Order: sequence, then structure tokens, then C-alpha cells
Amino acid sequence: MKNTLRHFLFPFALFLILLAFGTAWAVEADKSQGDRANLEYAQKILPILKNSCFDCHSPGAMDQVKVKDPVRRKKIQGILKKAHFQYPMEETFPSAGDEDPADSLGHFIKSIQKGVMPPAKGRKLYGLGKPLSDPDKKILLAWARRNMLAFKDSSAQDQTTIISGASGVEEGKRVLAGPDGSDTADMGESDFRVQIHLFGDMDYEFLGTSDKFPVQNDFLLGRTAIAFTGTYGDQIKFLDQNIVEFSGLDPALELDRLLATYVFSPQFQLSAGRDHAAFGFWNRHFGYVGFLQTTIESPFFLRFEDDGGVIPVHISGLIAEGTFPIGDSSLGYELNAGNSSYVILTGDGSGNVEEAEFDTHAGGGTNRKVFAGRLVFKPAADGSFSLGVATAFNRYATDTSSDTALMGTPVDFRDLGQILLEGELVFRDEHLEILGEFYNFNDRVAGMETQGSPNNTAFYAQLAYELLEDFRPYFRVENLTPDASDPLFQALNQKTQTQYLGGVRWDIIPTVSCLKMEFRYIHLDAGDSMELDTQWAFGF
Repeated sequence: MKNTLRHFLFPFALFLILLAFGTAWAVEADKSQGDRANLEYAQKILPILKNSCFDCHSPGAMDQVKVKDPVRRKKIQGILKKAHFQYPMEETFPSAGDEDPADSLGHFIKSIQKGVMPPAKGRKLYGLGKPLSDPDKKILLAWARRNMLAFKDSSAQDQTTIISGASGVEEGKRVLAGPDGSDTADMGESDFRVQIHLFGDMDYEFLGTSDKFPVQNDFLLGRTAIAFTGTYGDQIKFLDQNIVEFSGLDPALELDRLLATYVFSPQFQLSAGRDHAAFGFWNRHFGYVGFLQTTIESPFFLRFEDDGGVIPVHISGLIAEGTFPIGDSSLGYELNAGNSSYVILTGDGSGNVEEAEFDTHAGGGTNRKVFAGRLVFKPAADGSFSLGVATAFNRYATDTSSDTALMGTPVDFRDLGQILLEGELVFRDEHLEILGEFYNFNDRVAGMETQGSPNNTAFYAQLAYELLEDFRPYFRVENLTPDASDPLFQALNQKTQTQYLGGVRWDIIPTVSCLKMEFRYIHLDAGDSMELDTQWAFGF
């Protein structure tokens, strides 16, 4: 009995000793982490807010108005009073009296994402608020996203969560993450930081024709995306985005983007790897993430290479980009050079194409190259409106090795050149979204072995408006009109098509989770079809 008791007490005592040491270490680590978080907030977040936001949102803003005209002074003070009431900013965060910091951070994120803060109008009329630079926006967004979730956690656990400006944190209180959203370990400016992001969606869809609806209904797992982002100091960045696609019997993991970047300045950064090609607002901003776009579906002609798109949206090679200030305006550029694509064809054995898919040669294997470039002009650098143009040169060949019946047919070609021209108009603020893009695909390029048609076009136009808070109806029309004689569009099995879609989006938790419902009417010469889709999407 004594031996049994001794064998039990010894490991139990050892466990208690280790638990005591572990608890003491965790408390000390938490306290030191809190000190570092406060220091980072004071050093990195406050200077940005004071430079661009405190003119309107600080408690003493109204007292700083020096305008002599009493009418104009009263008007400015009224604006500042409203700004401070809607989103107060002080030396500490959250500010005194802010009962729901998570909600405040949600609106803060939306304002920065949509470019409505600081407002260009306030700066031009009253000299209030300096524009946020792109690096400052990234720092604020990362910090706000991470801390919004932390506040939700702390609220659920009934904990007090603060960040102090310069005076440190009170003992026993929980401290949020650092200003860039990373762990607040003791890092210098050249240390390594990594973040993980997860996006996904789930659909329930009804399918049918214009004569009979619905014919079929399905639950669908959409794309699940896992993204790793990292920085080493202020100049070296990396990005690794992977997609889990659920089609067929087994899920498949595919690489979307893989980039290593060196930032020389805001005017020039150079990346190597795989990225979305430099054309189109949609392709550069949304891509694989359903949560980030207002709608459920992308414009059908801009889908991924393996999902029915008419152009390779990815490129493997070199990417250069930057932004130049032009007074209150800005001009951004993006340049790509990378591997060109094959079109892999699968036939029905009778000389007809059943399936076509681009191979973008991410792993090499081609001497042909693609070049792309995009320019984006913003009349107000921090505003909601932009105009863009883009062009790309590509060279295509088909691979018919899987079906010898396709060899020698018009879809079997070795070297077809394409010049893409694109124009875009974008307006996105806190309430209104207007997106439009037009494409021309010229497949008749001098010097190429195969000649196509210069008359292939596509466009989409989208309108969305926040009718109620976090509730946004939307509508879009999209069209593809290829020349029936063009060998590339014949190989892709693409014909004239028009789609009309309308729907609603409800942001359950802004920047984290949403519900969508969307109706699509698809018009083809072969017959019309209809789809009704509901989706839950998330991202964090």
C-alpha cells in the first residue's frame, strides 16, 4: 500500500511543481507581451491615426478650429462633433465610453477598405486629415482585423481588453496583438513575421431551364483557400495561397499564388513566382475568394483556367508594381513577364471538343512567353473612384495528344498570338459599388503561324448598394461574343453567351462572415437556363 501510494504521489507532486512553474512563466510572458503590445501601439498605430484621423476624431478636435468666420467655424465644428461621436479616437484604445470595440473596429475596417476615410472632401474644403499611404493602410487593417476578433473572444469570456498608449498595461488585463496583426514577441524591424488566413464557402443550388425549374438541386462545397503571408522587416515579403477544390470523388489541393517580394519603395517592388496576371480589377482583387466579392459567382469569362475561363488568369514569372503620387491623385502600374500557355483538349472521339483547360506552365516547359501590363489612375489617391487600362500579349498552342481524332482539325494549332486590351471603371465606397470592365481579344497577330479573329469581345457591369446596414442588393450583366471562326474560341468551346444575375448579400459579421442569395439567367443560342444559389462565406 505504501509503495502504491508513493508511486502515485511522486508523479502527482512533479505535476504540481511543473504546473506552478508553467503558470508563473505564462503570467510573466503575458505581462511582457502586454508591455510590448502597448509599446508597438504607441510607436506605430498612434502616429498614423494622429497624422490622418485625429484632425476630426480626437476629443480636442473642435477646440483646434481657428477659422474666424463664425458661420464656417460652426459648420466645421458640427462636422467634427459628429465624427468624434461616430468613431472617437483617443490616446488609448478602446476610447472611454466605447461599449463595443469589435463593432467599432468593423466599421473602421470597412472605411479603410473602401477608401472613404479620411475623406478627400474634408481635406480639400477644410484641410482636415492627411491621406493614408498604402503601407499605413496595410498596418491599420491587419491590426484592426486581429484585434476585432480578440475583442469578440474577450467579450465572450467577460474579460477586460485594453491597449494603452504609453503608460503600459494594468496587471491582470488581457492585451491585444501588435499593430501589424502579428504576435507581439520581442521583434526588431528586421524580424520574421507570419500570418495564416482561411477563406471558404458552402452553397445550396437549384438548376433548371427556362421551361422547367428546378430540375436539380445540390449542396456544394466551394473553394477553401489557405493563405500564408510573411514579412521580414519592411522590405521582404512572401505569399503562399492554396486552394482546396471539391470536385469529383476526392478534394484536390492546388496552388493559386506563390510570391517572394522585395519592396524597394512605394514606387517599385519586384516579385517572383506565380500571381494573377496584370489585367482587370476583378482578376487582381478577387480571384479565388468568394467572401471578398459581393456576388457568389465571378463573371463567367474570368473564371479560372480549369473552370471555364477564356484566358489564363495566372502567370508564372516576374511581377513589378508600384504607385506614384500626382498631387492629390495617384497612378499605379503592374507589369508581368512569364510563361505562355497550352490549351489541353479532350475530345469525344469524333473530332469534337468535350473539355478544354489551360496549362500555364507553372513548372516551366515552354520557350514562349506572355507579357502583361496594367495602369490604374485615381483622381483622389485615397478616393473611391479609379480608371484602369491593361494589355497582354500571349501565345497559345493546343495539345490534342489525348484524342487523335482532334488532330488536323481547326482546333489543332501550334502558334496563335493574342493581344488583349482591357478597360475598367471602378467606384467603391462604404455604400455604393459600381464595377465595369470591357475586353477585346485580338487573335490575328502578324507573324504567328495560326491566324484567328480580331473581333472577340467580353464585358460585365455590376451595381451594388447598401440599402440597409450590412445588407446589400446587387445586379450584374455579363457577355461574351467570340467570332465563330476563331480557332482559339472553337478550341475552348466558347460561344456567344449573356448572363443576368441579381442577388442580396448580408454581412453577418462585417469582414468575417456573410450570407448571399443569387439568381442567374443564362442565355445561349442552344437554349436558356436558370440557377438559384445560396451561399455562406467566411474569411479571417
